[in-house]
Amino acid sequence: AINGEMLLPRASCRNCERIINPFETAILRSALLGCRTHLKLKTKRPKDRPKSLPVFSDTPNGQVKTMIPVEHYPATMILLTIPPPCLINGPDVISWQRGVFTYQFEPYKNKLLNAIYRLTNWAHASLDTFSLLRMLAKIAHGYAVAVYGLDSLQYVLRDGILNGDISELRRYVGGDEATDPPTDNLHEVSSSVIEFDGNRYLQVRIRLFASLGAPTYNVIAARIDGIDNIFPVS
Repeated sequence: AINGEMLLPRASCRNCERIINPFETAILRSALLGCRTHLKLKTKRPKDRPKSLPVFSDTPNGQVKTMIPVEHYPATMILLTIPPPCLINGPDVISWQRGVFTYQFEPYKNKLLNAIYRLTNWAHASLDTFSLLRMLAKIAHGYAVAVYGLDSLQYVLRDGILNGDISELRRYVGGDEATDPPTDNLHEVSSSVIEFDGNRYLQVRIRLFASLGAPTYNVIAARIDGIDNIFPVS
C-alpha cells in the first residue's frame, strides 16, 4: 500500500490478519490516503482509487466534512516525531510525543479551497497515534523475521502488535532525535545491534517517505542475549 519492496509470503494467519487490518487501514485509508493518492502508490484495487478526498472545517453548527476532487485536493503527508523507545529513553509520559511532521505537496491548492469551496479553515483526516505505533511495530517485526528468520531471535513486538498493549508499544517503538535530510529513496528500512543496560537488542530503523524528509523511527524488534552473532537467512 505504500510501495514497499519486501514481500513475506504467508506472513500471518487469518485471525492475526483480522487484527492487523483495522489499525493499518486507520493509517493507510485516513492520514496517509491523500499522500498515497497524490504519489499514485500501489493499491490492490487501482480502479477504486479515490476520486475525491475529505477535508474538515469548523462551523457554528459543528464540524463539517467536505469532499474535494483529487485534482483540487491539497495533499499533505502527516507523521509523528517521537523520542527514542522508553526502554532506552525512560518512561517519560509528559514529553513522549514531540510533534507532528507535515509535508504539503502543492501548497497553492490551499487557495482553491477558499476560492472554489468557500472554506476559510480546514484540516485533513487526523493521525491515529496508537495505530501508527502498531503499524511501525508490525513493519519492524516483519522485516526482522524476513531477514533473520522466525526462530532465530527472541522477538518482543508480538503483544504490542496483536493485543495493542500501549505500554509495550512505547517500550519498544520510538524515534530518532536527529533530523535527517531527504534522500533518493521513498522508504528506508535497515537493522543494527545495539547494547543498552547490559543487554543486546536488534533495532530496526524505519524511515517512511525518506525522500520527503520524514522522521526516522527506531524499533527494538528482538533481544539477542546469549547469541554471539546473528546472520541473515539465505
